[in-house]
Amino acid sequence: MLTIMPEERYNPQLKMKYSKHTPYLESPPQKQGSLLEELILEGDILRGESVSDVLFRKGETRLLEADASGLQFFELAAANDPENCELFFSMGLSAFHFGSRPGNEKYLLPAIRFLNRVKRSDSLHPLGCAYFLLGQKRNEGHYIQKAKEIFEEAIKVEDQLSLEVRADLHWDNALVWVELAQHSGEALDNHIALKSFEKAAEIDEKLPAEFWQAFGNATLRLAEQVNDFSLFQKGIEHLKHAVSCELSAFSSWFDLGKAFAKIFYLTLDEEHFVQASESFTTAAELKPSDLNVWIATCHLLLTAGKHLQNRKMLTSGLDKCKRAARFHNRNIALNIIKARLLIAIGTAREEIKWIYDGQNILNSIEKTCETEPDYYLASGEAFEALGLYYDDLDYHFQGIEKFQKGIAFQSTHFHLWYAMGRCYLHCFDYAGEREDLQLALRFIKRALNLKASSLHHYSLAIALVKSAEIEEKIEPLELALDHFEKTFSLHQNVLYSLPEWHFSYAKALDMLGDYEDNEEHYAEAIDILSQILLADPTFPRIHYRLAIVYSHLGELLEDPGVFTRALHHYRLEQRRSDEDEEQLLLDWGVTLISLGACLEDPQEANKTFQMARQKLHEAARHGLASAFYQLACLEVQEENFTNALHYLNQAEKQDALPSYQEIMHDEWLEPIRDDLSFKEFMEKIGNTNKHG
Repeated sequence: MLTIMPEERYNPQLKMKYSKHTPYLESPPQKQGSLLEELILEGDILRGESVSDVLFRKGETRLLEADASGLQFFELAAANDPENCELFFSMGLSAFHFGSRPGNEKYLLPAIRFLNRVKRSDSLHPLGCAYFLLGQKRNEGHYIQKAKEIFEEAIKVEDQLSLEVRADLHWDNALVWVELAQHSGEALDNHIALKSFEKAAEIDEKLPAEFWQAFGNATLRLAEQVNDFSLFQKGIEHLKHAVSCELSAFSSWFDLGKAFAKIFYLTLDEEHFVQASESFTTAAELKPSDLNVWIATCHLLLTAGKHLQNRKMLTSGLDKCKRAARFHNRNIALNIIKARLLIAIGTAREEIKWIYDGQNILNSIEKTCETEPDYYLASGEAFEALGLYYDDLDYHFQGIEKFQKGIAFQSTHFHLWYAMGRCYLHCFDYAGEREDLQLALRFIKRALNLKASSLHHYSLAIALVKSAEIEEKIEPLELALDHFEKTFSLHQNVLYSLPEWHFSYAKALDMLGDYEDNEEHYAEAIDILSQILLADPTFPRIHYRLAIVYSHLGELLEDPGVFTRALHHYRLEQRRSDEDEEQLLLDWGVTLISLGACLEDPQEANKTFQMARQKLHEAARHGLASAFYQLACLEVQEENFTNALHYLNQAEKQDALPSYQEIMHDEWLEPIRDDLSFKEFMEKIGNTNKHG
């Protein structure tokens, strides 16, 4: 077998699948002299062996002893017997295995030279391997291309080879295409590689762990390129097969953990987190001094802890950092991830000490991290955390500066683009500046283009909903719903692990229902909110949001029964919490006005209006000035125009009126439009241009 794998798999005996020439000596001679002396000493042996056989055997022995002078014997053998294809084939294989050792790549050139002189179909496979290794070790693409061409020729005549060798041929061809894909970035190259892996597996079902490991990793690379979840699952199955072939193989367990982690980062599904964590734990037990497995574990716990809002995971990640520090205390990457964990813990607990501890670690390694993008990611996160803690925009902008510096060193670092978009979204929430929202949209889109994930789709959806609200346009909202759906297609269990994501989706559907007067959107929003209520009866503001959606649906259908359901949820919400009570009272009052307006019984309508007046007065007493405008609308419904104008003036004095256009199109004010006093009022606010 000549399968191209890392140097630790070097085994000269593998070439015997091809070579029928003189076997290796089990006890090579201890003393070596000049070539002439060696030949003189072989005088007795020459009676039974050809000169080329002796020269080959001596050269092969030297190479086995890691002595490059063995190639000199090969050159003498080649000169002595220039037409012996079997000899050149054996010398090529021996030189190939010697050249495949670390630091010996220059000796692949004589291997190529010998194999090129064979002119036989079974020499194409090792010749292609030699070109590939030379190109890989020297980072010269033309050798890789030559290997690809040779493998194409070898596969055309593969029927002349044994099944075992044919399987190796397709395995090696797959590795060549994997290398080509890494340089080209083309999904097609990875696809061709997978086809070769599949062909090898069809030929030989008992291929070793290394094959399944390479097959699995190649499948995962294509899965990431084309965002195909089924390919992620196939890649994991191949890596599981590798583990089953060799349960004590550290690299197989580590690769399996990384595969599960990739799916977790894509979906944020807790099941994949558990599987990744278990695989990393096994890998760490097999090789506790390996830094990479500890860092991968810490990254997994950091991501899970932040986005699943699980403080225990963050604390566990910090513990893993301490365990890794026993072997790698001064490692830069380890210190960066430790700082990020401390910052995340401080943000989750709202305790400033943790954030400063993380920032102190970053300050201590600053001089050694001037070109390290992850350092700027961590540093930016520290300022972002301070901004959230102190409610201070300046910290957020300092964080953005750090993220920008990191991007200057690595423009494809999607974590930095996402972090910058997230920070601008914080800025918009604080200051309401449209420019901040546009920048947030731009940077989150950039992160999504670099790395598809449920988190990026969800964050973009949230930003688009905010854009729809501020721009008062339906297009961003429709696009937001598309990203919500992509989020949930990736994360099947999000209703239970991250119910707030479905809550946001329901709010967006409610908004779309308002734009389109579509009963189905309201019904879907109610269904989602009801599922959240069943999954978590204590979910914050769930009854309030159900009341709002039922109210909007009632307005569309003019159905008193729907309004009754809304009122039921207002009462439940009021019992549970007094947070934002004035807004609850305002919306409750508006719903009662809508209910009263559609009741046919005048006495029932009047009773409902009185209840609405009570709720709105309570909201006004709590300091919500916009209640005065709704009181004006209520008075118009009862044809109390004088009182209505009084409340409109109250709202105007406190700058709590809607825009001029909204007032002019408000159906509840239709009965007062011809009133002279109302016309004068509208002319007055129109002249001030205060209400747009």
